[in-house]
Parts: sequence; C-alpha cells; structure tokens
Amino acid sequence: MDESWYANVSYNFVQGNGLVDTVAQDSTPWVTFFYPFIMGLFFKVFGTTVWMGRFVSVLAGSIALAGFFQIQRLWKIKPLIILVTGILFIISNVYYVVFRTIRPEAWCVAFAIWGFFFLARGAQKNRSTDFMLSALLTSFGVMCHLNGVLYALLYGLFVFGYSYRNKKVGFAVGYAGIGVMCGLAWLAYYTILCKSNLMDFLTGTASARTIAGEDSMLNAVWHAFETFAFNYSLGLKRVFIFVFEIGVLVAGLSFWKRDRRLFFTALNGLLFFLIALVFFQPFATRHFGEVLFFVLLTVSLLLQQVDLPKLILAGVCLMVTLYGLNNLAGTAYLVFRDCRNTSFYKITAELEQQIPAGAKVISLMPFWFGLMDTDFYSESTRWSQKGYESLNAFLLCGEPDYVILSPYLLEGKTGTSGRKELTSSASKLRAFYEQTRDFSKKNGSIVSVVETKGYDRIEIWKINACIDTSQQP
Repeated sequence: MDESWYANVSYNFVQGNGLVDTVAQDSTPWVTFFYPFIMGLFFKVFGTTVWMGRFVSVLAGSIALAGFFQIQRLWKIKPLIILVTGILFIISNVYYVVFRTIRPEAWCVAFAIWGFFFLARGAQKNRSTDFMLSALLTSFGVMCHLNGVLYALLYGLFVFGYSYRNKKVGFAVGYAGIGVMCGLAWLAYYTILCKSNLMDFLTGTASARTIAGEDSMLNAVWHAFETFAFNYSLGLKRVFIFVFEIGVLVAGLSFWKRDRRLFFTALNGLLFFLIALVFFQPFATRHFGEVLFFVLLTVSLLLQQVDLPKLILAGVCLMVTLYGLNNLAGTAYLVFRDCRNTSFYKITAELEQQIPAGAKVISLMPFWFGLMDTDFYSESTRWSQKGYESLNAFLLCGEPDYVILSPYLLEGKTGTSGRKELTSSASKLRAFYEQTRDFSKKNGSIVSVVETKGYDRIEIWKINACIDTSQQP
C-alpha cells in the first residue's frame, strides 16, 4: 500500500505540482521530502512505474553495501570476513524487503551507513571534515525518514564525547553546525514553502509515535518489545535470527576495554533499537533494517578477534553459519513465491486501457500505478480532507465513474512475510471491499476482468450515471 503513497508524491513532483500527497489527502505537503525528490528525478527521466520505483531502492541497497564494505576496509577486516558479512547483508530477509520496495527506509539506511563510515574515519584519522560529512549524510537520511533523527543524535553523542576527550571543540562545532544548517533548510521548506505549522507537526508526531496507555513506562517498553519480537520472528520461523541479532549486540558490549570499535558499534545498534521501541511506534519489522548493519558490523569485528579461545570462535562461526542459512531459506522462499506472480506491468496496462484520464475512480491503493492520471480514491483516503464525510457519502454523491476491486488483500496478511495484519486493519479493509462491491453490483456493471496470480481476480466496474441513493453505511 505504502508504495503507491510514496510514488504518488514523486509523481506530483514530476508533474510540477510540488511534493504533495493527493492519493490519500488533498495536496498535503510531504514532511520528509528528500526520498520522493530522489525518486522523482528517476520518474522524470524513465517514467513512473513500479519497476522504476523499486529500482531506486535497489540502487540505495547497492550504495549501502558499498559503504558497508568501506567501513570494514577502513578497519582492516580480513577479506574473507568482509565476503562472509557481505553475503549476510545480501541474503538478509529484512534487507531483501527494504531494498526492493518503494519506501524511504532504503535511502535512510544508505545515508546512515555512509555517515557511520565518515564517523569512523574521522575518529581514526582525527579529521574534522569527516565528522562534518557524517553530519551531512546523516541529515540527508533524516530528510528521507524521520527515524534517521536517531542516527544524527547517536553519532552526535559520539562526536561530542570524542571532541571532549581529545580537547578539540572544532569536531563538535563542525558536526553540530552542519546539522543545524540542514535543520534550518528543512524548517524553511516545511514552514515557508509548505506553509505548515511546526508545533502542530511536533505535537502530532510525538503523540502518534510514542508508546502510551500502559501502567508504567517499563510495562510499555516490554509490551512493545514482545510485540516486535513476535512479529519479527514469525513465531518459530525466525526466532533464531532475532535471538542471534540481539545477542550479538549484547555480546559486543563486553568488549568495551578490548576493542572500542566493537563496543561502540554494538552500543549504537542496541541504543537505536531500544529508543526506537519507545519513540518510533509502531516500530515495524522492516525498521530493524535500521539496526541490522550495526549487527553485521559487530559480527565482522567479532570474527576478527584472533585472541578469542578457539572453542568460542568456532561457536561464533557455527552460529553465523546457521544465521546465514536461516536468512537464505527465508529469502529463497520469498523469491520463489513472488516469481510466479502476474507482472504488475500487465495489470497497469489493462487499467490504463480501460480507464480514461480524469475519471473519478475508487480502488485499492496498490492499483494506483495504473490509475495515476485519474481522480483516485482508496481504502486509505482521508475522506474529510477530500471534502466528503465518509466513504458512503462519496459513493452516494453520484460522482464515482469506476470501481476497481480485488479480494487479494482480504486475507489480512502482509505482502512480504505473509504475517497476519492487526485485526482492526483487516476488518477495515474487508468493510471497504464489501461496501464498495455491494455499491458496484447495485449501480454498475463489469466492463473487464483481469485474472492474475498473486493479485486474485481484478474486477473493473463502470458505475451508472444514475445511482440508487438508498444505500446506507
């Protein structure tokens, strides 16, 4: 669903309408503008398609992998270890999803990895310019996704501590200066160009993203951890992966005297995860990709510890192997499952052929790619911001021209892992489908049916000029 949402903002940018959301709201400015700006550049040259949007994320993955290698080369990690952790990066279930879907986490992670590279190089070579580059790249990540704020804060704490320890204020001033300038640039965009209220954004984001409603903060954190662990591990399928990743970060903390690089890398990953559980709710499974590169870098540094007892080192190697095989099995399953799906190009081509530009259409959000030139409404439309009281008010106003539906989302499972969605989300989607289909059967006729694999039976309904207004919500 979110793929259409982000692509819509980039498409509007390409059309000269600004970085605004028109698929769920009425030309609402997009807060984190840098990701849709990057994707919009590709849409401008190559056209707006699902394939191109996902290619932009694949490109981010390639940039992230290059940065991941560069960090290890900077640390003089053995080539074999770099190869092993590089393979783990590529076959990771989380990164397979993050770097092939149209979402901003891919670029946020890519900028964070390169920001970490310059942070590490700044500490190693004692150079202020590297710390400033780290601040710049991390700020770009923030402008892609707000979770990137945590990278900026954690890296900043390291720079301030390093600056204090080495009695060089310039390091901290340089990092903070770049961060402040980027912050002012975003503030100008949001308040002047978008004409939006900063306090409304801050209070709305804080109330929406922070855990609440529990008896105590400790209970709230524990509940958030339990929920994430259950969703992330998919029951028993990935429980070893989750235990391994958290265990690696915890184990890394024991090296605070022996290897400060290992200690600070693990600490960054663990702090990011714990703070995100509190302030970045809901912390979805894909967001663990923002922590995962810290895990893999910690693994790399652990394997580099030649002074470990042979038995312990052998145990680490065995667990790394099992971890890689578990990820490989999961990713192979996703590839095998998805490779049989009907090409989305075929679906969009059929929709573009059947639906005229400018028609008022209601459909499922994923089908927006074939309906981008229409006046589009979906299960995610915020009706009050589109000028209607509700879905029922829109259906009965006599304006809809077409309804395009498919029952493929009614199973209530995520499109990636197959994990069951929240009951409330599934119920809302089912209610939307049943209401719009009942309306179509009563007031329209099917003009085309697209039989697919992976997207079920897609029905295209033409709504009559005169409708029965007796339908009730």
